[in-house]
Amino acid sequence: MKKFRVIDYFDGDENATDGVCCHCVCCHCGKLKIGDRIKFGSYPKEFYSDKKEPIEWRVLAVENGKALIISEYGLDSKEYNEGFRSFFEPWRKCTLREWLNSEFLNSAFENIEKDMILPVHIKKDNTLVFKDKGDKVFILSAEEAEQYFKNDEDRKCVHTQYKCSNNEWWTRTAGRLGGVVYVDKYGHLSYFGTGANSDFTMVRPALWIKIDTNNMFCDKNTLGNIFDNAINIAVLETVKKMKDDKGISVSYEAVEEALYKYIMGKENAGERKTYKG
Repeated sequence: MKKFRVIDYFDGDENATDGVCCHCVCCHCGKLKIGDRIKFGSYPKEFYSDKKEPIEWRVLAVENGKALIISEYGLDSKEYNEGFRSFFEPWRKCTLREWLNSEFLNSAFENIEKDMILPVHIKKDNTLVFKDKGDKVFILSAEEAEQYFKNDEDRKCVHTQYKCSNNEWWTRTAGRLGGVVYVDKYGHLSYFGTGANSDFTMVRPALWIKIDTNNMFCDKNTLGNIFDNAINIAVLETVKKMKDDKGISVSYEAVEEALYKYIMGKENAGERKTYKG
């Protein structure tokens, strides 16, 4: 069976598995709440492996048909500014911004997933506004890291096995000593900062995504048996109806393949195709 896209919604249940339908955001966007975990996009997790696995995100805010999410784990370790530039640079000039919105964005998300990410603009005062030609991916400011996490314990983060790290993560705020403010391994915001060219500091990407039903896509592998059954019933009913109404006998496989080609044909032609339920 072919794949459809999904955002997989855990509803806070970390023991949920891909073989069980947890909750899909497309069906339950009204229930999506702060603290929930969702899967969206994919990125390597294992030690220097290119094999991609679903990225787990934490919901930090939900408002007006959109949600702010941040990666639950440090996905990579990168310099805020590459080379010998240890001093802070504004977000618009740093190399981490360029990497997140080019190499990372293209590696972690398919085109239909990119369409679900709302672009933002980081202003000179380090605040964020929504803008059509802004960044798809960013990192939190120190103020946002204070605002969206309850305390130091809530801010603590560990890295995946993909890249080694010191379990400290970047913000986009200037440090008091010329470096960049970061969150240390205890979840404390270090306002004195560290050198912008530290390559052991983790990256926790953040995004604003659309959560309205018209922009959600379902992945058969994630929804598991429930989605399987729905497809099976739809195909079997189609086969039966064609035989009863028109006297035409077709195979299950033929109808299944036709359904897949119809859906993928719309997507490959660049037409936005939405699926409900």
